[in-house]
Amino acid sequence: MVLIFSQHSNVSAAVLSEVELAANARIHILNFRVDDSPLGDDLRFYLQRLHWFDALTPPIEQHHARLVQMIQRLLTPSSTVKEEELPPPPPAPPEVVPRKPGGLRATKFPLLRIVLLVALVAGGAVAIWRWIDGGPPAPQPTHAHTDAHRRQVEPDSHAGVIPHDTER
Repeated sequence: MVLIFSQHSNVSAAVLSEVELAANARIHILNFRVDDSPLGDDLRFYLQRLHWFDALTPPIEQHHARLVQMIQRLLTPSSTVKEEELPPPPPAPPEVVPRKPGGLRATKFPLLRIVLLVALVAGGAVAIWRWIDGGPPAPQPTHAHTDAHRRQVEPDSHAGVIPHDTER
């Protein structure tokens, strides 16, 4: 695989996916840098230990020629590679045990899950709205009620008044 690394490929989800697939399949990755962008964290995991071919200095054709030579060298079958030197095949994947029928799974009843989620969100929205609103408004008192309340609350007009002619 040839990765032409630039600021755009550094942030591309598709490039990250392809590099991840190649790395997991142990495919040789040639890194060909065409600008001076720093390596992002996502790609750094897969590419930090690989050799980079920098094509930052002109003439660019010289760098292209070097890349072509490297690709040809990798594609040419080597007569010196023996079968013993090849890596062993990967182990077989573990056998998948089927679930027992009738078990409740997360994918069952998707409509019920959606209804419960909507009800939860609606209940939370109503609670927040009431909290912000301050609850129901207090009832306004009528005039008869106000007059009776005033009579109870108003102090006696003579209470607490000290006559002037009393001695102290």
